[in-house]
Amino acid sequence: MSEGPVTIDMDIASLHAALKAAGGAVSGRVIVTALKSGGLIVQNDAKIKCPYVTGNLKRSIHMEVLEQQPMAGEVAVGTNVDYARIVEFGSAGKDARGRIHNRPAKPYLRPALNDNRAAIQGEFETVLRISLAAEGLL
Repeated sequence: MSEGPVTIDMDIASLHAALKAAGGAVSGRVIVTALKSGGLIVQNDAKIKCPYVTGNLKRSIHMEVLEQQPMAGEVAVGTNVDYARIVEFGSAGKDARGRIHNRPAKPYLRPALNDNRAAIQGEFETVLRISLAAEGLL
Protein backbone atom coordinates (compact mmCIF):
# COMPACT_ATOMS: atom_id res chain seq x y z
CA MET A 1 0.00 0.00 0.00
CA SER A 2 2.90 2.35 0.54
CA GLU A 3 5.89 3.31 -1.51
CA GLY A 4 8.10 1.32 0.82
CA PRO A 5 9.30 1.44 4.40
CA VAL A 6 9.96 4.76 6.04
CA THR A 7 12.83 4.94 8.49
CA ILE A 8 12.91 7.48 11.27
CA ASP A 9 16.43 7.80 12.65
CA MET A 10 16.97 9.49 15.97
CA ASP A 11 20.05 10.53 17.90
CA ILE A 12 19.38 9.10 21.32
CA ALA A 13 22.87 8.18 22.45
CA SER A 14 21.99 8.26 26.16
CA LEU A 15 19.15 5.81 25.62
CA HIS A 16 21.26 3.60 23.36
CA ALA A 17 23.63 2.77 26.22
CA ALA A 18 20.71 1.88 28.50
CA LEU A 19 19.21 -0.37 25.83
CA LYS A 20 22.52 -2.18 25.31
CA ALA A 21 22.85 -2.71 29.05
CA ALA A 22 19.30 -4.06 29.25
CA GLY A 23 19.98 -7.16 27.22
CA GLY A 24 18.02 -8.63 24.34
CA ALA A 25 14.64 -9.51 25.84
CA VAL A 26 14.16 -6.29 27.81
CA SER A 27 15.46 -3.96 25.11
CA GLY A 28 13.32 -5.68 22.46
CA ARG A 29 10.21 -5.30 24.60
CA VAL A 30 11.02 -1.64 25.31
CA ILE A 31 11.65 -0.90 21.62
CA VAL A 32 8.39 -2.55 20.52
CA THR A 33 6.40 -0.61 23.13
CA ALA A 34 7.89 2.66 21.85
CA LEU A 35 7.35 1.69 18.19
CA LYS A 36 3.71 0.82 18.84
CA SER A 37 3.11 4.17 20.50
CA GLY A 38 4.50 5.96 17.43
CA GLY A 39 2.53 3.70 15.10
CA LEU A 40 -0.71 4.50 16.91
CA ILE A 41 -0.23 8.19 16.11
CA VAL A 42 -0.12 7.35 12.41
CA GLN A 43 -3.01 4.88 12.67
CA ASN A 44 -5.28 7.34 14.45
CA ASP A 45 -4.49 10.22 12.09
CA ALA A 46 -4.97 7.99 9.04
CA LYS A 47 -8.44 7.11 10.32
CA ILE A 48 -9.22 10.82 10.67
CA LYS A 49 -7.89 11.64 7.17
CA CYS A 50 -9.48 8.61 5.48
CA PRO A 51 -12.36 9.42 3.10
CA TYR A 52 -15.60 8.12 4.52
CA VAL A 53 -18.41 6.44 2.61
CA THR A 54 -19.36 3.26 4.44
CA GLY A 55 -16.61 3.30 7.06
CA ASN A 56 -15.15 -0.03 5.93
CA LEU A 57 -11.80 1.43 4.85
CA LYS A 58 -11.52 3.55 7.99
CA ARG A 59 -12.26 0.55 10.26
CA SER A 60 -9.72 -1.61 8.43
CA ILE A 61 -6.72 0.66 9.16
CA HIS A 62 -4.52 -1.12 11.66
CA MET A 63 -0.97 -1.35 12.96
CA GLU A 64 1.14 -4.45 13.37
CA VAL A 65 4.66 -5.28 14.48
CA LEU A 66 6.58 -6.68 11.52
CA GLU A 67 10.00 -7.18 13.04
CA GLN A 68 11.45 -7.19 16.53
CA GLN A 69 15.15 -7.24 17.35
CA PRO A 70 17.00 -6.27 20.54
CA MET A 71 18.03 -2.85 19.18
CA ALA A 72 15.57 -2.32 16.31
CA GLY A 73 12.08 -3.06 15.16
CA GLU A 74 9.53 -2.30 12.51
CA VAL A 75 5.82 -1.56 12.62
CA ALA A 76 3.47 -1.06 9.71
CA VAL A 77 0.25 0.88 9.49
CA GLY A 78 -2.05 -0.07 6.64
CA THR A 79 -5.17 -1.85 5.54
CA ASN A 80 -6.13 -5.10 3.87
CA VAL A 81 -9.04 -3.61 1.92
CA ASP A 82 -8.52 -4.23 -1.80
CA TYR A 83 -9.62 -0.75 -2.95
CA ALA A 84 -7.40 1.11 -0.47
CA ARG A 85 -4.68 1.63 -3.10
CA ILE A 86 -7.17 3.30 -5.45
CA VAL A 87 -8.31 5.65 -2.71
CA GLU A 88 -4.73 6.54 -1.68
CA PHE A 89 -3.21 6.92 -5.14
CA GLY A 90 -6.21 7.37 -7.45
CA SER A 91 -6.80 5.55 -10.71
CA ALA A 92 -7.31 6.30 -14.36
CA GLY A 93 -8.07 3.95 -17.22
CA LYS A 94 -9.56 0.50 -17.43
CA ASP A 95 -9.48 -2.07 -14.68
CA ALA A 96 -9.16 -5.84 -15.15
CA ARG A 97 -12.89 -6.11 -15.90
CA GLY A 98 -12.78 -3.41 -18.57
CA ARG A 99 -14.51 -0.76 -16.47
CA ILE A 100 -13.25 2.79 -16.97
CA HIS A 101 -12.19 4.67 -13.85
CA ASN A 102 -11.04 8.22 -13.32
CA ARG A 103 -10.79 8.64 -9.57
CA PRO A 104 -8.60 11.34 -8.07
CA ALA A 105 -6.20 10.38 -5.29
CA LYS A 106 -7.42 10.97 -1.75
CA PRO A 107 -4.28 10.22 0.27
CA TYR A 108 -4.70 9.40 3.93
CA LEU A 109 -1.86 7.03 4.93
CA ARG A 110 1.20 8.88 3.66
CA PRO A 111 -0.06 12.27 4.92
CA ALA A 112 -0.75 10.71 8.32
CA LEU A 113 2.92 9.74 8.49
CA ASN A 114 4.36 12.91 6.99
CA ASP A 115 2.25 15.27 9.09
CA ASN A 116 3.24 13.54 12.32
CA ARG A 117 6.98 12.86 12.01
CA ALA A 118 7.93 15.18 14.88
CA ALA A 119 5.14 13.81 17.10
CA ILE A 120 6.20 10.22 16.32
CA GLN A 121 9.82 10.94 17.22
CA GLY A 122 8.80 12.71 20.41
CA GLU A 123 6.41 9.93 21.43
CA PHE A 124 9.00 7.24 20.64
CA GLU A 125 11.65 8.94 22.77
CA THR A 126 9.23 9.65 25.65
CA VAL A 127 7.91 6.09 25.78
CA LEU A 128 11.45 4.74 25.48
CA ARG A 129 12.56 6.83 28.47
CA ILE A 130 9.51 5.86 30.54
CA SER A 131 9.88 2.16 29.69
CA LEU A 132 13.60 2.15 30.51
CA ALA A 133 12.90 3.94 33.80
CA ALA A 134 10.19 1.39 34.62
CA GLU A 135 12.74 -1.37 34.06
CA GLY A 136 15.15 0.47 36.40
CA LEU A 137 17.63 1.19 33.63
CA LEU A 138 17.58 5.00 33.74
